[in-house]
Amino acid sequence: MRTKIFLFTTIILISLINVNAQTVTDTVSLVPSSVQEGKFTSKTNVVTYDFSNYAIGKIFPTADSSSVISRTYHSFSLLQIPTNATITSVKVNYTTDFGSYTFKITKVTNITPYHQTNWETIGNGSTMDQGITYGSSSLFSANIKTQIQNLLSTGSIILGTLSENETANDSYSSVMFLSLEVIYTRPVTLLNFYAQNDLDGAGGGNIGVGINTAATSHSSPYAFTAYEEQQINLQAYDNQYVNESMWVFNDTEAPLNKSDWKKNVGGDVTFLSSNSSASITADTLISNATFIAYLKKYVQPTFQNNFINVGNGGVIKINNVQYNSPAAQDSVIEGNAINATAISQSFNNITYYFSNWSTGSTNATETFYPTSNSTITANFVGIAAQSVGLNFEASDPNLPITLNWTEYPNDSVTQYKIWRRVRYQQEPTGNPVLLATVSRGTTTYIDYDFYGTNLGFTDWMLWYDVRSYYSTEGTYPDPNWAQVFSGGLIPKVLGEMTVKVNKIENYPNPFNPSTIIRYQIVKAGHVTLKVYDTLGREVANLVDKQQPSGKYSVNFNASSLSSGVYLYRITANGFTAVKKMILLR
Repeated sequence: MRTKIFLFTTIILISLINVNAQTVTDTVSLVPSSVQEGKFTSKTNVVTYDFSNYAIGKIFPTADSSSVISRTYHSFSLLQIPTNATITSVKVNYTTDFGSYTFKITKVTNITPYHQTNWETIGNGSTMDQGITYGSSSLFSANIKTQIQNLLSTGSIILGTLSENETANDSYSSVMFLSLEVIYTRPVTLLNFYAQNDLDGAGGGNIGVGINTAATSHSSPYAFTAYEEQQINLQAYDNQYVNESMWVFNDTEAPLNKSDWKKNVGGDVTFLSSNSSASITADTLISNATFIAYLKKYVQPTFQNNFINVGNGGVIKINNVQYNSPAAQDSVIEGNAINATAISQSFNNITYYFSNWSTGSTNATETFYPTSNSTITANFVGIAAQSVGLNFEASDPNLPITLNWTEYPNDSVTQYKIWRRVRYQQEPTGNPVLLATVSRGTTTYIDYDFYGTNLGFTDWMLWYDVRSYYSTEGTYPDPNWAQVFSGGLIPKVLGEMTVKVNKIENYPNPFNPSTIIRYQIVKAGHVTLKVYDTLGREVANLVDKQQPSGKYSVNFNASSLSSGVYLYRITANGFTAVKKMILLR
C-alpha cells in the first residue's frame, strides 16, 4: 500500500521598493510537493519500506496487526527567488493532526529511488527546528533561512519531518502540511520603456512622460527607463500639427472614433486607458513595453453642388446650417458623422433637382463619415419649369382648339412637345397622346380633332400639356395638364365634319415598341378592335364599346411581345377590316 501527495508550487509576491537604496523587498510563499515514506513491521517482525498513508509518527496495530512509522520529505522549488536575493526571514507554516506529541524538521541532502534510504535520510538529516507541537501554527526558522540562502543557486531545498515520539504507538498524524513564507531583498531592476503617438500608423509629434512625477513633453517616439514599482505617468497632447494635419486625443471632442492608450508588450497589444492621461506601475513583466497614444486627426471635408452649365455654386445645408457652395468644414474628427442636405434650386429659369451624391447615395439628406480632406459633391439634373403660360382659343362652333403659350426664357429649351388627354362620358380618361413636337420659336398649335361650342357642356372633356425640352440635359418637366373650358367640346367628326368613309391604319409600321392605330367609323355602334398573332391567338383587346361616328386613335404597346408580324381587326356596325403590322426589336 502506498500513497503520494503532490502539491503544485504556488507563488505569491509582495514587493516594497526603496529606489534610493536601489533594493526591493519581496515575499514569496512556497508550497512543496510532499512524499510520505513508511517503515512497516509485521507481526512476525519482518520489516519493509514503502509509501505510507500517514505523514509522521507510529500507528499500531494496523488492519493486519503490523505497525508503521511514517516520515515525510518536502521538496521546495526556489526558482522564484532571484539568485542575488538576500534572505531576510523564513516563516514555517504547518498543519498536523492535533495531539500531545512534537515533531522536528530536518534538512534532507537528496532523495533516491529507495524507500528505506529516503526514510533513513529524513531521520539522519541536520535538525533545522525541533520540539514543534502537533497542531496548526507557524514559526520563524533561522536555520532554514540560512539553508535557503546557501541553496539559491541550486534552485531547491528538501526538508524532512518526523515525530520526535515516533516509537509511541499513537504518535501518528495523517496530515503533514508544510509551507514557507520567505522574505528577501534584491537589487532593484532598471527597466526600459518607450512612449509614442500613433498618427494613423505614422509617428511624430510630442508625448508626455513622467516617472513618479507629472508628465513632461518629449518628442515621439521617446525612450526612457524606470525602476520597477515606480509609477509611469503618461500624457497625450491635443492640437498637434504633424504631417500636414491637426491631431487630437479624442476623449471628449467627438462621439465616434475615440482615442485610447494601449501597451505593446512583445507584440501583445492591450488596452491601457481611454483618458488623455494614463498611469502604470513599472514591472519586470512589462519590461521593454511601448505605450501608444492613438491620436485622431481633424479633417476638412468640402461639400459642393454640381450644376451642368452653372458650376458648383448655389447653396447647400450642412448639419442643418445653410452655406454657399463649395463649403469646407473645419474641426471634424475623422470617422465622425456630418450631415449634408442637397437643396433644389433654380438658375436661368432652369430648376435643378438633386440626383445623387458623388459617393453613390441617392438620399438628398445623407450622413457622411469623412476620413480625409475629401470633396463630396451633390449632383443635380436641370429641368425646365412646368408652366409656359398655356391658354386656349376655342369658343365658337366649328373653331378648332388653339393652344397658345409663352416662349421659354432660356435658349437651351429648343423644343416643345404637345400632349393631349381625352375623356368621353363616364369612361376612364385616356392615355396621354403626343400630338406634335415643335421647335423653339413656335408658340401656338391648332388641334383640328376637337372644336369648341357655345351650346353648353357635351360628353367630352379635354386636357393639354406643353412640355419644354431642355436640350443641355435632354430633360422634360413632369406633366402639368390644363383643361379646356369653352362652354363645351365636340370632336370635329360631328356636325359639318361628319365622317364619310370607314377606315383604319397604324403608324409607325414597322414599330418598336408601340404604334398608334387610327380609325374612323361612319355609323355609330358597338366597336371592337383586337390584335392577333399569326396563329390567330388574341394578344390584345384595345376597344370594346359603343362609339359615335367619328375619328379615333388608340395606342398599342407591344413591349411584352416578341418580334414578328401581328394582325389588327376592327368591327363596327357592319364594317370589318384586318391589317398587318410588324414589331421589330
